[in-house]
Formats: sequence, structure tokens, C-alpha cells
Amino acid sequence: MSSSSPDPSAGRQLELPSWTPEELRDRLEAHTGMTLHLTITDNARCLVRMSHGVRNGARSLRLHHMFLQAPSGVVRALGDWLVQPRRRASGEKVDAFLRAHAHLVRTPPTREQAVHTRGQAHDLEQLAAEVNTTHFDGAIGSRITWGRRSSSRKRRRTMRFGSYHYQGDIIRIHPALDQAFVPEWVVRFVIFHEMLHAYLGIRKGDNGRREYHGAEFKAMERSHPDYERVRAWERDPGNLERLMRE
Repeated sequence: MSSSSPDPSAGRQLELPSWTPEELRDRLEAHTGMTLHLTITDNARCLVRMSHGVRNGARSLRLHHMFLQAPSGVVRALGDWLVQPRRRASGEKVDAFLRAHAHLVRTPPTREQAVHTRGQAHDLEQLAAEVNTTHFDGAIGSRITWGRRSSSRKRRRTMRFGSYHYQGDIIRIHPALDQAFVPEWVVRFVIFHEMLHAYLGIRKGDNGRREYHGAEFKAMERSHPDYERVRAWERDPGNLERLMRE
């Protein structure tokens, strides 16, 4: 797709391709011979990431949205690099493309910079690293932090254990879970749930609306080995009552 400026003094604009995520995935699959699960991101830090393991027959590839405008030569170089990460010429070509399009990488808000991972009972950094390695082959580059404690004295009836913010690429875990009576496997599962949001991205359902917990999400969540016992722990009114006191 090309465009021209109505102002002759502006000069001729470069013609650049405009891939859909599906077209880009198909090009890379044809070039590499791999089956890829491609997620387009707006990450500010991890611009290219592919897992080493295979899940459901496909490798997980996460690319910054700038690659939707990558020239065919860069797409080929990216494919070569995915097959052989130590191939210097391909890596240099991809790096040059990243540097030339650095202006497309958003700057995270200042208030998002600070994270707090070391709790009194649980260390989120350690637990997140374990979950990322075990379930996502290290593909998740999101930051994680304990959320802020509420100053409200109002009696709560429900509690949201965690959240994933797409714009800031950050996971927040409710500080009420940072208690000794909360098992580590519960905190790990909450982290896993939020990492799934980062891994799968936002999908559109058949009705055209955004889906945050679609069929694939639910299937992967239910496949977690601790799914049933975590759900049983959450349904225990005694556990919820203790959390609500925090």
C-alpha cells in the first residue's frame, strides 16, 4: 500500500507493504517450514520473542506491530533468524529494521515504571519466572507487581485476584493473596491466568466483540494441573472470608 503527499516539497513517500497478522504468519511459515502461533503486540520492551518449545503443534511467536509494515526482505531475514538465531547477517538486518522503527515503540507511562514483587509471604518475581518457564517456554515479557492496598473501609463481596493491562503490559496481583495461609499454587495459578491474557492477546468473537476469555483461553486454563484444586480453594467460603478481612 502506498500514499503520496499533496505537497510536492514533501517528496515521494516510500512504498511499504501492509500485512495482516494472518498474511505475515503465512509468509513466515512458508519461509521457515514451522507452524506458528503469532501474536501481534504493542510491547515496549520485548519486540521479538519466540518460544523454544512447541505447544499444540505450533511455536509461539510474539512480534511488535511494526512488523506488519516490514519489507519482504526483512520478513525473510526474520524467518532466517527464527530458524538459525545465530545467523549474523539475518539478525543484523532485523536489528536495523527495529532501530529504524524505534519511534513506533510506545514509552510506558512513568507511573508504570515502579513494580513491587517481594511480598511478606510470596515473591512474585520468583513465582512468575517459574510459571513463565513451565507453561509458556519463557515467552512472556510482561512485568508483574503486587497491586495497591485499598484504603476503603467498605465491606466487599467479591475480589478480583489479578489483572492484566494490555497497554502497559503489566500484571497486577491483589495484595490480599500475599498471606501465609494462601498456598503458593494458588498464587501461581492466578499468575498463569493473567499470563494467558498476555500470551493469547485480545481476540474477536463471532459477534465482532472483543473476547478476553474465549474458548482457547478457557481450554488452556482448564488444562492447568492445579485448575480443579484452585477452583475448590476459591469456592471455600472460609478462604474468601479471610481474604476479605485484608
